[in-house]
Amino acid sequence: MICSLSDEHRQLLLGLENAEKIEAATFQNANLSALSTLPPKLKTIESHAFENANLSALSNLPPNLTTIDKFAFSGANLSTLEELPSELTTINRYAFIDTNLSSLKRLPSKLWMIEWATFQNANLSSLKELPPNLTTIEARAFSKANLSTLEKLPSTLAIIQNSAFSEAKLLSLEELPAALTMIRYHVFSKSDLSKLTKLSPNLTTIKSNAFLGANLSELRELPSPLTIESHAFEEANLSKLTKLPPMRTIQWNAFSQANLSALEELPLTLETINSSAFYKAVLSSLEKLPPTLTTINWNAFDGANLSSLKELPPTLTTIERNAFANANLRELTQLTPTLTTIEEGAFAGANLLSLKELPPTLKTINKFAFQEADLSSLKELPPTLKTINKFAFQEADLSSLKELPPNLTTIEDGAFLDAALSSLEEFTPTLNMEQSIPPPSQH
Repeated sequence: MICSLSDEHRQLLLGLENAEKIEAATFQNANLSALSTLPPKLKTIESHAFENANLSALSNLPPNLTTIDKFAFSGANLSTLEELPSELTTINRYAFIDTNLSSLKRLPSKLWMIEWATFQNANLSSLKELPPNLTTIEARAFSKANLSTLEKLPSTLAIIQNSAFSEAKLLSLEELPAALTMIRYHVFSKSDLSKLTKLSPNLTTIKSNAFLGANLSELRELPSPLTIESHAFEEANLSKLTKLPPMRTIQWNAFSQANLSALEELPLTLETINSSAFYKAVLSSLEKLPPTLTTINWNAFDGANLSSLKELPPTLTTIERNAFANANLRELTQLTPTLTTIEEGAFAGANLLSLKELPPTLKTINKFAFQEADLSSLKELPPTLKTINKFAFQEADLSSLKELPPNLTTIEDGAFLDAALSSLEEFTPTLNMEQSIPPPSQH
């Protein structure tokens, strides 16, 4: 129906009655709200042809249409379009970017690839499945798209390129296809995958930022063996994940700020936790660290909720600076018994409410090590302790500490500055103590 169109657009459509092609930008920004059909012999729609056009009454496209070019329907209102022609084999980049396709239920079965940003930011809220022979989804193809009713991805899908579903609504997707072996950079970053219960069983690699900020609230397990790269699950909601697959190293920022509230254990093969791996992560069910663990790198658990952790493993030889800074360690009763040094800021600001003693082998506490920490149950420092460096216990709660070790030789400036030392008895420096450094004052 074209009677209610503008004179210009009416003449254009009358002239295209037998056309096989609509040329570039022909109906760009046009109000075609009364248009219900396009020319029946149409095979090609060129770039920008209907960009930002109002096609709210268009319920179908011509059956012989084979090609939709770049930006052909970008920003258009196609709210009543229910399907695309079965002969359609080519949908070029950006063809439906920012498009309202809220009634579209399926894509043509002959499509084997969705090109770059084809449906970026599109409303595809009625789309329940993708073409059955689809093998490749290119970068940003569905980025920011509303795919809230999409229930599954085709079993043939083997390649999903970077950011393909970033920030997409995938509220009904329950699993990933078995053909998928790698999740690339940002593929599902900040996407809502709240019904996804499992990943592909053949998945071997999750690249950096793959699930950054994603909602994976129903995911209960990860496949094994699996390589998890840096930032892979940063800020992700993994609230029902109970364990991780076997691995020797957790990469930096891999789970930083993630919700891992149901995680009960870390892999028994784990040796190294890299920098900021669990920065500000929720690990409230984790009771112990694996007995194979030797190294916790800087900021690894900075700000993390480890409220159920009771002890550190005896194999642990290195706790680097700020490793547990600002962490909730309220149930931790002891540190690794063989530690000789506590590094700079290792437990600064940490809640160590239940810690009653420090390792009997401890010789040096470096600067800021326990700054502002809650050590209100600590009654004594080990007799092996020789050196307390600058600001080591600044503003710390040491209200139960009764005495300092007799063999202490060095207390540097500010070591106990503004610390709570209400139970500390009078301290007399030994002859070999640096006399230029005053003993801590009581508060």
